[in-house]
Amino acid sequence: RIEEGHMDSKYFRLLTPPGTRWKFHFSETANRDAVPHVGAQGFPGAERWGDIDVPRSWETAGHGQAIYTNFVYPFKCDPPHIPADINHVGSYQTEISIPGEWRGRRVFLQFEGVSAAFYVWLDGNFVGYSQDSFLPAEFELTSRLHSTSNTTSLAPSKHVLSIRVLRYCDGSYMESQDMWWLSGIQ
Repeated sequence: RIEEGHMDSKYFRLLTPPGTRWKFHFSETANRDAVPHVGAQGFPGAERWGDIDVPRSWETAGHGQAIYTNFVYPFKCDPPHIPADINHVGSYQTEISIPGEWRGRRVFLQFEGVSAAFYVWLDGNFVGYSQDSFLPAEFELTSRLHSTSNTTSLAPSKHVLSIRVLRYCDGSYMESQDMWWLSGIQ
């Protein structure tokens, strides 16, 4: 939830306004050889990927299939394990611009709905991991943004934001209920 007034601040930047499209790669499995690996500047070759609207579940964009369950898990029940061969993975990448006037300020990246688990990298450097669909996840980017840039320049700095989303995680055992299983940055 965005608190009232934040969107009017010059220190707030919405990365997913209506019409936003990010680079997207869909993997049918979470097996290591099927998933793109992060390099020094994010996912190599991402410029050749297709695009997807963000926010949006990837099933509604034609990747994988939405699943409805009421009391049965959509995977073999073996807590805390999730079978890699049915765990779809969505890899996202976009470029973000940080205003120069933000230098010297703390900068946070917040997600308000990602299903079910995800990893975040900035310029190829690991930022963090979160799971628990639809609870806010927040990552501080300050040291990663200001350590390499000219601290006196007011020019914006460009950065590559890379995200890997897993359809299921061990937390999926707690979340399973009468619901549609939809994945991605939503």
